[in-house]
Amino acid sequence: MERSDRKPAVQVEGEVWIGAPPSRVWEVLTDLERWNRWHRGISFAQLRGSVERGTIFHWRKDGMHVVSALDPVEPERTFGWHGRAFGARLRHLWTLEPSQGGTRVRGTESVDGFMVWVIRRSVRKTVDRSLAEWLHGLKARAEAPKEDR
Repeated sequence: MERSDRKPAVQVEGEVWIGAPPSRVWEVLTDLERWNRWHRGISFAQLRGSVERGTIFHWRKDGMHVVSALDPVEPERTFGWHGRAFGARLRHLWTLEPSQGGTRVRGTESVDGFMVWVIRRSVRKTVDRSLAEWLHGLKARAEAPKEDR
């Protein structure tokens, strides 16, 4: 039996200020099929429906095929997904907050599963790097002039 009150094997958090309104950040985050334009580790993402809670999407990150479901989805506030890959449970959550003429974005990534516990130091380094790439890429894409989007 799995306990829901237990912390995942690996959880990392980060944040960035983006010089764009939450509506622009939301537009970039929820355009899954263009993630590969601003996150070099993602080769493709395909959404199977609209951007709403429960919608399934398939994507490939760092060579790993992942099937995920959107949850939660609160326009211009929170956006997240959960899924499985190689027996591990994955969760990513974005929180957007208007701040000083832009948007403060917090990202949380967690990975759990038996093997993750066994190699959690290595997994933590990988997830730390991944979250930094997400935040850096999101900032660059959301702040880009219209002609560069």
